[in-house]
Formats: sequence, structure tokens, C-alpha cells
Amino acid sequence: MSSFAPALWFVLLLIGAWWPSRIVGPLDGAPLDRAAEAILLGLLLPWLFWLGRDVSRMRAFRIVVVALIAWKAATFVAVTQQGLCAQVRAPQPLSGEAFTIRIDEPRGFLRSWDLRADLWADEPRCTVILTRPLGTALEFPAWFVNIADQMIPRQALTMNVSGVAIGNAGEPQAMTETVRLGEDRVWSFDPQAGGAGIFESRLVTINQPTTIDRVLAPWAWLITPALCVVILGLVLSVAIQPLTLSAMAWIALGSAGAVALAAAPLLWVQRLIGLLVFGAIAVRLPADKRTASTAAWLIGAPWLAFFAAWSLPSIGRLTAYSMDDWLAYQLAGYRIYLNGHWIEGGTLAFDYQALYRWISGALHLIFGDSSVGEIYWDASLLLAGALLAYRLARARAPFGWGLAAAAMTLATLTIATPWYIIGRGLSEISAAGLAFAAIACLIRARGGDWRWAMGGAVMGAAAFFARQNHLLWMPCLVFVLMPDDVGADVRSLRAGIARIPWKQAGVYLGGFALLIVAFMARTWYFTGQFSLFFGTSLRNNDTGLRPWHLFDTEVWSKVGHSLTGLVFMNEPPRADVRSLVVITGTVVGVLAALQLPIARRIPGGLLLTAIGSVLAAFLAHSHGYPGRFTIHLIPLAGALTAIAAAGMITGAPVSRLSR
Repeated sequence: MSSFAPALWFVLLLIGAWWPSRIVGPLDGAPLDRAAEAILLGLLLPWLFWLGRDVSRMRAFRIVVVALIAWKAATFVAVTQQGLCAQVRAPQPLSGEAFTIRIDEPRGFLRSWDLRADLWADEPRCTVILTRPLGTALEFPAWFVNIADQMIPRQALTMNVSGVAIGNAGEPQAMTETVRLGEDRVWSFDPQAGGAGIFESRLVTINQPTTIDRVLAPWAWLITPALCVVILGLVLSVAIQPLTLSAMAWIALGSAGAVALAAAPLLWVQRLIGLLVFGAIAVRLPADKRTASTAAWLIGAPWLAFFAAWSLPSIGRLTAYSMDDWLAYQLAGYRIYLNGHWIEGGTLAFDYQALYRWISGALHLIFGDSSVGEIYWDASLLLAGALLAYRLARARAPFGWGLAAAAMTLATLTIATPWYIIGRGLSEISAAGLAFAAIACLIRARGGDWRWAMGGAVMGAAAFFARQNHLLWMPCLVFVLMPDDVGADVRSLRAGIARIPWKQAGVYLGGFALLIVAFMARTWYFTGQFSLFFGTSLRNNDTGLRPWHLFDTEVWSKVGHSLTGLVFMNEPPRADVRSLVVITGTVVGVLAALQLPIARRIPGGLLLTAIGSVLAAFLAHSHGYPGRFTIHLIPLAGALTAIAAAGMITGAPVSRLSR
């Protein structure tokens, strides 16, 4: 089977699991606005498949995935959409700007993130499908209030609801209702039919139900969840195969502890989740079980269990965004996905970082009006960073120290200042996660497959699109192609550079350059400026460092501020014990760069990649959101710290450390 076959089945799996179902029920697809489907299908399923991707070889798995897609396709064509059709309108057309993002709804329609509705129609009959009673304002699929508050604050909105219900008597009963939504009213919706709640009826559809609808109503809602459960069972059965009883015991104990932390009433207690994962180091495993998959289970299970529990109050509930970058990205996502400005992206030039607006909109299409998808996305990318730290440390350190590198990464992210960014709707975690993916692709490309190098180029360019500070770092990732046995001393580096597979390096650098040119072409198309930085926030964050300013003390003061903020992860910069891992990793890197004896223990590719990761700090100065510019550096610092500590404590030769 091709090495890329699991990727194909992963895509098919997500299509089947997330495709919106015409038949309402558990695990029925997008929007994932109930706890079970959000956690099982939105958070756990992608990770379980990655851990158990060999399941794609199983015929039973393939049959069930195809059956799920076929069932949803058939019912999409033959079945009337269940639920009630709701159309929400403002009292006037909406046209203007908020946070530089253009907003245009000329007919006043306010669209929810619901793929079952008429999302892209000029005059949608349904802007959202209602499938349950709504008891409070937060339960309403009313993400659009973030637009209304910007354009027509404190004005009431109108929700027109229609549908057909069939009660126990079997007779269809049409219903229409108009609801006023405003600050002066209690937001609640629980329509009645025949003395009972309409959603308790045997069948509720947006149009007159057909004979097929009536036949399928009593039992068809079971098909999709049954197929999903079978898929989850098959994937889980393969994913847990590498685990020993001691590993399973830690996974159960660690996950239970993580859930308890998530339920804690005090924020500082919740933030101990990063320290909890250090418990994985205590698990004793035979040599043949000390694998990346086992490490992912030991570290990842408590981490994901924490965020599954911590995010429960956010599932199926709208978020009122703060008046800052968070809201700007959300408004841009609306303009992209719901108004169809796919390439413009909300602004002609990218004053706010480019890619995250597309990411936030895509997450809303999956999870609906809730922002729980952003929590899952950020948590998953940070876990990927921890696993990258494990992989980089394992090049020169034992399994336990690889786990320590991963745990140090997560502990720093939760104990130190970056905690508040998780799920906050900013671009830094996305950019870092895409950079981690680029590094992972290039590690795979060492084996000679140019397609992994091209994948690295795509991920690297995406990391730049998400956070333009990474422009100088991404070309430095080419050093990841050096073998792990290359040290950071000059002699080893000279030999290591000669061992770089230059075909893969050329594919990576060429592909990255081509995508950067495409980015510039997009800017030229909309603004007439063929430029990387035209209209961006660089003008606000520029340190001013140029060759002709090398002796300018004011410029170097800004550079010093930027570098210390990068290492200490706070603003204004000051020493902080919570940034110990980053400080230690920085010291190790500096000592290796100065060619002290430790250089022979540090992988040359890791050192050069880490050096590249701080280059942007010389040019771009962080002002707000402390810790955000350090997120991409934390896994590298964790790996450097673990390798150095392993060498100092064990005193073993480099050749034996990675056993």
C-alpha cells in the first residue's frame, strides 16, 4: 500500500463523519454542536486515526467508511432536511467596515455557521436549521450578533421560523412563528404543537415530509451513529496495539486526573495540566515499546482529555468575541466563507495575519457557531509541538528524556504566559503548528521521497501565511534534512551540510519560493503592489534594524527588548522562572554555537533550525500578547534542554544516549 494511502482514507473518513446529515440524531455530522459528536468526531477521531492509521489497510474499515459516505449521499438526495427552518434578518441592510474588515449583507440576512442551511444563497430561505429547544441566548446559533453589534448595536433582529411537525396522530401540522431578538427581550425558543414541545414530535422537517421521510423517521437516525461507533471501535483497536498494561494504566489515571483539573474552580489549578503529563516519564516500558506512538499516547491522552473536559461549556454555545484581533479574524472568516470572498479574504492587504481567517472560518463550518473548534485546533497543534520536541530529543537522548522534552513543552505553554492564547483565536499557534508539520515532513523527506519535501514546502509557506514573522525561519528548515548523527561542532556541520539530500532541499526551497511569489501576486492583484509586506502590521512592529542602522542605539534597544521578550515570554520583558525551559534551551544553543564541548551532543540540524527561529526577533518587535512570539520556539528549547540534561546526568557517549 502506498505511504500516502492512509492520508486518502483519512480524508474520506472525515468527509463521512463530518458531512451534515439530513436526518437529525447523535453523531450526525456538522455542525458538531453536541458534546458527544464534538469530542468524539471533532477532537478524538483525527488523533485516533493518526495513532492507528494502519486501520486503513483493513477491508472492514474501508467498507464502513464507504457505507457512511454512501448513506449520507443517498439521504442527502432523497430525504427532506429534518428540523425547523429559521431565517434571521436585521432591520436594515448591513454595509461598512469593522476592524478594517468589509461587511456586506445588502438584504440584511444574518447567516449562522450551518452547512444544512442556504448558506450561499443571495436570499436564503433558511439561515440556520433548528433541531432543539433554545433556553438561553448563548444556546442560540447566533454567531451573527458579533456582526450586528458592530453595524447596528442595540437594534432588534427578526427570526422567522417555519416547518412541519408530525405528532403521534400522524397528521402533519405546519408551523410558522416570528421571534424578536433584542437586548430588551429574553432569548428563548421552544415552540409547541398539540400541547407538547415541537421537537418531541415523531418527525419535524423544514418542508412537507414525503413518504420516504415517514418510513425512515422511526429508525434511520440510528444508521449514522452506528457506523460512526463501528469506525471508532476499529480505529481504537488498532491504535492501542502498541500499549502495555502499565501504559494503559497511566493513560486511564492521567486522563482522570486531567478531567479533575479541568473541573477545578481555580484557574491556577487548571493550568497544572502541563505538569501532570510529567507523570508519563514514570511508566516503565520494554525497549520495543518505546516508540513515537506510545509517547503520543502517554503524553497526548491526558492533554486531550483535559481540553475535552475544559471545553464542555463552549460546545454548542456562541462566543461574544472581545474587541480586538480575535473579532477581526472572525469577521474576515464570515466574509470569506459566507459571503464568498474566497481570495480577497476580507481585506485587500493583510493588516491582520493572513491565513488564520481561513482557518477560523473552516472550523466554524465544522463546529457551528461555537468556537470550541478553535480550542481543539490549538490544543492539537500544541500537542504536535510536544511530540516534535520528543522526536528531536530522541535523536540524542533516551526515551524518558524524549518524554521529558514533550512534557517541558506542554508545561511551559500552560504554566507560563502563552496559556491565555489557547482557543483565543489568534494566529501564533496555527503558524507554529504548521511549522511543526513542515519540520515533520522534512524529517520524512530524508528517506528520499521528494513528495514529503513538497509537503514541507506547503506547510512552511502556510506557516508564513499564518504569521509573517516566520519568513526568515522557514528557509532555515532545510537544515532539518541533515541526518540526526550530525553534531553541532564545526567539523560535523561541514560534513553534515554535504550530506543534505539536495534534491529534496531544492524541492522544499523551490516550492516555498513559488508559494511566496503566489502570495505577492495576490497582493498585487488587489492593491497593485507586488510586495510581501505592503499593508501589513510590520509598520507597527518594525525594529528598524537595517545595515545602515548597525550603530543606532535606539534600534538595538528595540532589538534587545524583542529578544528578551522572546526568551522571558512577558511584556515588558523581565526574568520569569516560568520561562526556565526557554532560557535553558537558549543557553544550550548559545554554548553549542560558541563551539563548547556540548556542541558535539547537540544535533546540528536542530541547532541551526533553532537559530533560524529567532531571526525574526531582530526585525519585528512584539508589543502586546506576551508569549505569543515564543510559541514556535518552545518545543525546540525543550528538545535542546532534554538533550543537554541527558548528557550531563548520564554522562554516556552520544552513540548510546538515544537508546
